[in-house]
Amino acid sequence: MKTTPLILLFALSGPVFAADPAVEKECIRLEAEISALSAKNAWSGVERAYSGVVSSNGEKTAGYAELGCSDPVALKTASEAARLAGNVREQLKRLLAANKSCKEREATTPCPQAFKDELAASAAAIVCNSAAADPAWILEPDRKKAIEKEAKKAGTPVGPLIVRPAGNFFEPDKNQVVTFANEKLWETGKFNGYLPAGEYAVDGQIKLITPDTSKLAQIWGVQCSK
Repeated sequence: MKTTPLILLFALSGPVFAADPAVEKECIRLEAEISALSAKNAWSGVERAYSGVVSSNGEKTAGYAELGCSDPVALKTASEAARLAGNVREQLKRLLAANKSCKEREATTPCPQAFKDELAASAAAIVCNSAAADPAWILEPDRKKAIEKEAKKAGTPVGPLIVRPAGNFFEPDKNQVVTFANEKLWETGKFNGYLPAGEYAVDGQIKLITPDTSKLAQIWGVQCSK
């Protein structure tokens, strides 16, 4: 993502920080890092800068989110990192944070209208075309052990538990969302994130994802096209 001079000026023009000068300094540093990494398409690096890093001994370095930094451009860039990873719930959360930050600074350093329109369009693309698994999809520990046992007996790797009966999507981004959902379900035993609208088989059980557009206009001032 190339940063234009206008957006760069906006990004550095008075972000809302916590009172601690050390935190302010770190927020500015991370904003520059997020911008530089995104320009190189180093999106995993953007994600680490935003979410923080856990060292091999378990110690965590606080990232942009945990520090409470709130530059709208950095938040929007972080939402793109989440999108590319397939984490749509986190993508929407970061877009909401960017939108909130724009509202908070409206009287001092307002976000350009074009930028706010981009946020709304990105949110609409999610809300109009996808939804969260509700209630959450659960993989019980005993069932996981049974699946692992069956795969070992057959000499095959464990296949995806969440599949589309209609097959893969044409769009790679959507398939990445399904891949992320499978990883989350297998690793944690639970998935309540977003998936593209449609029918899914979850360990053989049919589930339907249906978008709920009721809050879109309320939050963003836009509506899904019919």
